[in-house]
Amino acid sequence: MNEFMCFGEPNIGCNIDDEFVDRYVHQLSSIMRSKSFSANSLVEEFERKFSFTFNEENFSLITNATTALELALYVVKLESGFAHVVTQAIGFFGVHSMVLSRGYSLTLCDVQKTSFDFDYSELETKLLNGANVILVTHMNGIPVNMKSVTDIAKKISHITKRKIWIIDDLSRSLGAKIDSCNISKFSDFSVFSFQSKKHMTLLGEGGGVVCKDSAHVDFIKAARGFGNKKTYGFNHKISFSQVLFGLNALDIVQEQIDKRISMGLSRDKAISKIGFFDFLYPDTIDFKCTYYLYTLKINEKYPSEIRDQIINILKSKGIGCSIANFPVYKISDFINYHLNFPVCKNADNLGQRIFSVSMHPSFSDKDEEHIINSLCEIANAYR
Repeated sequence: MNEFMCFGEPNIGCNIDDEFVDRYVHQLSSIMRSKSFSANSLVEEFERKFSFTFNEENFSLITNATTALELALYVVKLESGFAHVVTQAIGFFGVHSMVLSRGYSLTLCDVQKTSFDFDYSELETKLLNGANVILVTHMNGIPVNMKSVTDIAKKISHITKRKIWIIDDLSRSLGAKIDSCNISKFSDFSVFSFQSKKHMTLLGEGGGVVCKDSAHVDFIKAARGFGNKKTYGFNHKISFSQVLFGLNALDIVQEQIDKRISMGLSRDKAISKIGFFDFLYPDTIDFKCTYYLYTLKINEKYPSEIRDQIINILKSKGIGCSIANFPVYKISDFINYHLNFPVCKNADNLGQRIFSVSMHPSFSDKDEEHIINSLCEIANAYR
């Protein structure tokens, strides 16, 4: 059985074989012998290669996704005078914690009953009440319907006469699309994560940001390197060993994303026939999910309590699961306290019903058959 199958969220998201390791070690050794450890030229090469691989423009490499988001919010504050963020109640708590820790206002929006997408009526209200940044978290490879987000942003901007910024968190959704377009095409900023569990990694950590406005690229690239003595700056530069690893990872990432998609679609086809599990896909037929995690929801006809029973049964069959999508205020006391103990009804319900089944590009056809058959057997036993 595959070594990653026992993990609901494998600790390494890409499939790294011995050939990859040998090639990387050889390249790393050559650079270290040269005694020139500057990463500048490698960073530029990575930015070009990433942009070509994923058809992106105005991409900048940063130390991690949280820092990329921090820089994007700083641009918002500079240009609008303030940043008041509204985002889904289900997401990665580290993002919400960073927003609060940097002194920005944060408002949670409930999700839909059947997906991670916004409750759009509530989103409108939050924007009318003062929020000026929509932070869109695309969870587990599942894209949010960005057409709906941009329509609301334009509507509220027209009513309030102020800019509504859109920032995507694509940390778990590298390569996802809506309406056959990169998600970044809908947004002012899109942030990416190359942490070890993600679709690709830069030796454990790494991140990036795509900017719609090329002027923002200049600011962010200056800011990551102490501000070039002219502007706001930190040391958000990344090491040569990480970038070198990432350049090799870019050679295999698209093939491995395609493998995830093929696996996910095969699972969807088999599981959709049962009528026991629900999917959390957006309310549009034109989307591309990249299956960072394989996420299912227990249908409302069945009690939520069986979710944990199902996870234990799968575990007994050697199949790992994770519950990676609780409402953030259920995970973090810091967030719960600072947001005055919020309650989001749909998010609470989803958090009790969803779980993610092990997914990794190294899985064989036999591994996948075992997972699909196990899910179908469990569903039929409970029906």
